[in-house]
Amino acid sequence: MAIKVNNTAENREGLSIPSGYLIGFDVIIPDNTKTLEYSPTVYISELARAEGKSPTYPTFFNKLLYSYKPTEEEFANLNPLSVNKFYQTYLESLSEVGLNTEIIL
Repeated sequence: MAIKVNNTAENREGLSIPSGYLIGFDVIIPDNTKTLEYSPTVYISELARAEGKSPTYPTFFNKLLYSYKPTEEEFANLNPLSVNKFYQTYLESLSEVGLNTEIIL
């Protein structure tokens, strides 16, 4: 699962991360919490992710860590798309990411 970001960023070394970079993520639900814990990995492109290239670390990487507590109804209806939508909504609230994202399954 990943979110494609359609603007540029800067990595911690001061290099530009081009438009179209991906924020891939794993989600875990710790025992008895019903909380989604998002663990991100950032790649400069979909090709870099597919080829197993090294991730990059934008200056705002720590902001990409996210924890979401769905309602009982949301939790009962969890599916890959809803898990992506929760994270996409959060990412689009970050000024560094902006509103122009798309879900890549």
